[in-house]
Amino acid sequence: MNNKQEVADPATTSVKRVSWAGRAADVLERSLAIIAGASFVVISALTVLQVITRYLLAAPPSWTGELAQFIFVWLAWLSSAIVFRHGQHITIDAIVGLIPYKLKRIHELFVQLCCLGVLVFFVWYSFEMLEFTTTISAALSIDMRFVYVSSLVGSLCMLAFALLDGIEKYYKKEQGYAQ
Repeated sequence: MNNKQEVADPATTSVKRVSWAGRAADVLERSLAIIAGASFVVISALTVLQVITRYLLAAPPSWTGELAQFIFVWLAWLSSAIVFRHGQHITIDAIVGLIPYKLKRIHELFVQLCCLGVLVFFVWYSFEMLEFTTTISAALSIDMRFVYVSSLVGSLCMLAFALLDGIEKYYKKEQGYAQ
């Protein structure tokens, strides 16, 4: 077996990807991070506009709050996909500390399968929710499916990360890279 080591890129402090899947996941993550960052800037600008127009002009626009809420929903789902990729969701580490070393891999697999099950559930019911949604937003008069589709997109991104990172791990194992 080859004893290759992963190479850390000093510019980004990230691990060098060795397969197309890892590179594709990195591109998806960077894209989501850019969209999330832009969303945060837009939410901030809308909030400042709302405050300025409320206190200086005494005539705040009715649509800024609603738009900020809708963008925030998208921001939450897209950011959760990035957090999912890095395994940084809330976990209960006390239980993991009690598991013997040999069973930790089985535990990790079980947790990943549970996460995949929840994501498949989200995707399935996001489609059903979109099918039956007919409401229009009050201030912007847009179809609420625009907001609700964020759960589908976020869940699909998380599933894509699970699949692409799984392929990357398999490829590294086959190529003999150190884990």
